[in-house]
Amino acid sequence: MVEILDSKITLKEALKEFSIDKPKDIPWLIRLLENPASPMALPGNISLLGHDCLHLLLDRKVDSSDEAFVIGFTMGNDRDTKPWHIKIFKFFSRYLYPRPYQLSTQDFYSFDLGFKYGRQLKPKIKDTDFIRYHHFTLEFLRGVLGIQLDYLVQLKVQENEYRSKYLANLRDRNQKLRKLLNPNVLKISSSIFAFCGGLMLALNTPISGYGFIFLACSSSQMLIASILGADRIMIFYSATIFAFVDVLGVYCWLFAKS
Repeated sequence: MVEILDSKITLKEALKEFSIDKPKDIPWLIRLLENPASPMALPGNISLLGHDCLHLLLDRKVDSSDEAFVIGFTMGNDRDTKPWHIKIFKFFSRYLYPRPYQLSTQDFYSFDLGFKYGRQLKPKIKDTDFIRYHHFTLEFLRGVLGIQLDYLVQLKVQENEYRSKYLANLRDRNQKLRKLLNPNVLKISSSIFAFCGGLMLALNTPISGYGFIFLACSSSQMLIASILGADRIMIFYSATIFAFVDVLGVYCWLFAKS
């Protein structure tokens, strides 16, 4: 069920209930890229008040997906925004922004939806004098700016469907990974690699040196299985073999000779 903010309240009343950051609390890197006063601000930059007003008018709360949608909206609404501006923002917000301001891959889906919607409306909504409209209702202001509440609800439904599919796929990948990292499966695989590597060495053929690669794979899998099983003795044993015997064998038999 999609929650909708009461459209009949005034912008001033809505701002009182809205949890917002104070300018001094916003990290410098974010101010550098998003503050209109910054010489390096990206297109779509908007004042903190305007940003908060758009949160309300776009019926968005303060989750990272909501933040991504609003920023996407302002960047999309600014016709000066180029593809490379979007790449810069996504890189910084994904990898360099401090927590809790970092955005995830899921949040970028919300950003893209906001960007597309911002492109559909008349440009430069960010330049609206929101103080002038403090005593007008959200419903009235949406009408002035061309923001359609019904369409916003549809976008939220799309986001929820996307997140459900994303989480389902993530669970499937995690289950497959857990199966692959099952200690018993790793031990069996380790035994097979150990047998193949030992057999190649025992045959004493021109390619016997490659047996150390199999032995290294065997001991590394045993090491992972031991870590997962919290078996300290086997961790020490397999780590010693892997680090000091198998890796040394790979080096001496394959790299030192070449």
